[in-house]
Amino acid sequence: MKFLKTADDYREIGYSNVNQREYAKAHDSFLKASEKYNKIGNFQDEYLCKSLSLLMTIQSDLKNPDRYIRSKASLERVTIPEIKFGLKKIQVSELIDECSLTGEELTLFEKLSKGQYEDVFSIIEEIRTVAHGFQNTIGDRALNIPELFENRYVNGVERSYFLYAISEELLAEHIVWTDPKKSVEHYQMASHWRSLLGQKEDEQTNNQKIHEISQGVICWFCGREIYGKNIHYLPMKTQISEYQLKNEKKELLQSVHPDKQAVFACRVCYYAITNRIDEIAVEYHNKALTEIHRVESELHARISHLQSIMRK
Repeated sequence: MKFLKTADDYREIGYSNVNQREYAKAHDSFLKASEKYNKIGNFQDEYLCKSLSLLMTIQSDLKNPDRYIRSKASLERVTIPEIKFGLKKIQVSELIDECSLTGEELTLFEKLSKGQYEDVFSIIEEIRTVAHGFQNTIGDRALNIPELFENRYVNGVERSYFLYAISEELLAEHIVWTDPKKSVEHYQMASHWRSLLGQKEDEQTNNQKIHEISQGVICWFCGREIYGKNIHYLPMKTQISEYQLKNEKKELLQSVHPDKQAVFACRVCYYAITNRIDEIAVEYHNKALTEIHRVESELHARISHLQSIMRK
């Protein structure tokens, strides 16, 4: 009777765990197999099982770049050309490329989310470089990890489209402050990539931004022609008489909001006015506090005077 499991036993149990989608158990089984192979000096199978155990850790945290990077480093030590996942065999070189590109992609997204980058143009270029990698290295081939752990089909080209869209959106968002018309061009490109992926909601979001940035008005106060709704110009609520509406110039770009309850102000005029209003409000607030303190002091003095009289 066989009581102690061998390295081969643990490896087969690991494969069985994968087939049953029990990835945490598969990780433990492959790790035990790796340790046993190491003890008997079978380093080829040790590296294989170590790589398999690391790949299993990806499933519990698919957005963690470190897990892909560590898996890639381990896979580079595997000497056999392909590895087995259930009934499927995968080329080791394919997994190395996939882990490398996905690790780079997630590292960049992590930097973006934490604001850990100095130059937006540099990180956009890095995203595009990874997109080129998915397109040229993986191409129409399905990515193995999403298929294995998420039962989701996505190929290298589709992943590149997603990254191209992200890069265009980042660029559009950045340059809208300096060149709204150029920003519109980049949002149009982003919308194109989203449409190829069938991502209707993101496509509509980009189209809405295109619509808003493309809208132009004439500032009611300074008369400048301004483009970029809620960015370079903003509505200010006011009261407009019929006389003023009748005398509003019939130009292509208007100064009055369609609801006739507000006028448009360029960003400069808007904040010059609102900042001055804030300053005036602070002045009145300080005057009111000064008066309250004066009255309070006067009342305390009177109370003290009355108390002194009562004690006599």
